[in-house]
Amino acid sequence: MYSKHDLQPTRFQTYVFMDLEATGLQFSQPRIAELCLIAVSRHALENTEYSNSFLPVPLFPRVVDKLSLCLNPQKPFTPVASKITGLSNDLLHTNRRQGFNIHVIHILEAFLKRQSAPVCFVAHNGYGYDFPLLKAELNGIGFSVFNDVYCVDTLAAMKALDKVNNHLYQFAGLQSNSGRKTYSLEGLYLKFFKEYPPDSHTAEGDTIALIAVFQWRAKDLIKWTDLNAKQFDEIKTMYKEQTKLDSPAKAFWDITPTQSSVLPEARVSTSGTYRFYNENSRSLNNRDLDGEELCSVPLNQSTNNHFTVIHFITLVVVVLIVLKYILEYKPIRI
Repeated sequence: MYSKHDLQPTRFQTYVFMDLEATGLQFSQPRIAELCLIAVSRHALENTEYSNSFLPVPLFPRVVDKLSLCLNPQKPFTPVASKITGLSNDLLHTNRRQGFNIHVIHILEAFLKRQSAPVCFVAHNGYGYDFPLLKAELNGIGFSVFNDVYCVDTLAAMKALDKVNNHLYQFAGLQSNSGRKTYSLEGLYLKFFKEYPPDSHTAEGDTIALIAVFQWRAKDLIKWTDLNAKQFDEIKTMYKEQTKLDSPAKAFWDITPTQSSVLPEARVSTSGTYRFYNENSRSLNNRDLDGEELCSVPLNQSTNNHFTVIHFITLVVVVLIVLKYILEYKPIRI
C-alpha cells in the first residue's frame, strides 16, 4: 500500500520541481534569496528517455518550463548560508536584485497558470523547509496564489517507499565519510550517477539534480505522490511576521515615489513589507506601484502617530512605577 487513507488518487499532470536558497535555517526566520521552478509533464516523467552509453542514465526532459530568480532577501545572510550558497547581501545589492514582492507573486501566478492542472510542487525536504518558507514569504505580503496546487516532499516519499519495501533501501545512498544510509540529495545523486551533482546549493542546480534522481524511480514516486500529496494550503508557515497596519490607507497613502530614493542602504535589517491601499481601502496592483522600492518601507520611518502612541504608553508606565514607589515608601523612625 502507498497510502494510509482509502482515497482516490489525484493524477497530477504537471510536476513543478523547486528549490529555494535562503539566508539561513528555520530558527533564524530566513528570507528567500534564490528560487527555481522547473515544470515537467507527467508524460515526460513516465516516458523517460535514457542515454545509449554503457551504463544508461536518464536524459533530462527536453520539454520543460523553467523559472529562476535571484532576490534581495532584505535580511543579512548567516555566514554559513552565504558560504554554502555563494550569495551575499552585497552581491545581490550590487546586481540590483529586487526583493520578494508583488511582482514575484504575479510571475509565480503566471507560471503556474501555464501548466496543465492538477499541479504538484516537488521539493526535497519540502515539508521541512521549502514549502513552509515559501508560505511565510507569501503570507508576509498577504497573498495566497496556490489554492489549487498540491505539494509533495521527495524525502518523505523515499523514506516511506523504502519502509514499505522492507527497508531494501532502493533510494537511500551512502554517506562518503561514514558509510551510513542517507537520503540527502547529494547522496542520492551520487548513488544513481556515481558522481556528485554539479552546481550544488544553487537553486537551479539542486532542482535539476532532484529531477534527475526522481527519474530513476519515476513510476514509484508518481504513484506515491498521486496518493499522498498535500494541498499547499495545508502547509504550516515557517514563521509569522506582522506586516500589515490596522489602517494602511491612513498610514501610507501619502507616500510618494520620491521617498524610494532615500531609503537607507541598511534597510536589509530594518525593512518590512506592506501592501498598499488607496483611499477606498482597495489594494494597489502592480500598475499602481512604480518600482520595487515602494513595496518596502523601513520600519523606522513609520507614521508619527505610531511613535506618539509608543511614547505615550512609555510615559504612562513610568508614571505608574513612580506612583507605586511613592505609595509604598515608609520613612524609617529613629
